[in-house]
Amino acid sequence: MLRLIAGLPQETVKKLISDVLRLFEALSDVKMLSGMLRIMERCMDTMEARPKIYGDDDRKSLALGIEVLRGGHDLFMQLKPKDFPRLIKGIENTELGWYESVRKEAAEE
Repeated sequence: MLRLIAGLPQETVKKLISDVLRLFEALSDVKMLSGMLRIMERCMDTMEARPKIYGDDDRKSLALGIEVLRGGHDLFMQLKPKDFPRLIKGIENTELGWYESVRKEAAEE
């Protein structure tokens, strides 16, 4: 698995990390996140009321999205807004550091 990741183009991995950071930045907007959760929960209600239209996989996928957003909401509700940039920077450093260590380990094999 590590060789597979290490073999990916560096730009691809850095773009993925950048996208993850953008996701966390979006999640850090607690008002927007609360609104997104309400909308997704209403969508789930609609999907559950129409099982002939929306299959189990559809509902499971949306449930996973709701779970991720709730986790983000819970996380950011526990933090002070002034701490959001530090958290996001920490995520960036962790992801980039992990990727660099994977590349180094794969090169040594």
